[in-house]
Amino acid sequence: MTLSPEALRRKMWAADGVVETRRVVVVLARCEEIETVVDWLGERYGDDPGFVVEDHGPYYRIDCEEGLEVDLDEIEPLIGHSYNVFDFLVSVSTAVGRTMTVGNRFVLTTSLLGLEEEVPGG
Repeated sequence: MTLSPEALRRKMWAADGVVETRRVVVVLARCEEIETVVDWLGERYGDDPGFVVEDHGPYYRIDCEEGLEVDLDEIEPLIGHSYNVFDFLVSVSTAVGRTMTVGNRFVLTTSLLGLEEEVPGG
């Protein structure tokens, strides 16, 4: 099926087409350390009804409103060996939102950092 540019534009902007959202998503490759990270995130964000963890076999998909932070200084002692933000990034398969590292934290947000809010300090 071939769509003309105008037909594609109508389809994208239809009520069931492109929808703006303030959700972020991170997909993490499953491993022993990520199991600990997912448990930690569940404890930190589990009371938020917008926070969702989906098990997709070799990956976890984590959704939430506005953003999340993964503090590797808190997680490293739970893992029991050296584990920093760069070790964590190896397991980040994809993310939807704006990502950055601040010190030993992974930050995922919808905010336009530097415009809508201050860039977090390290």
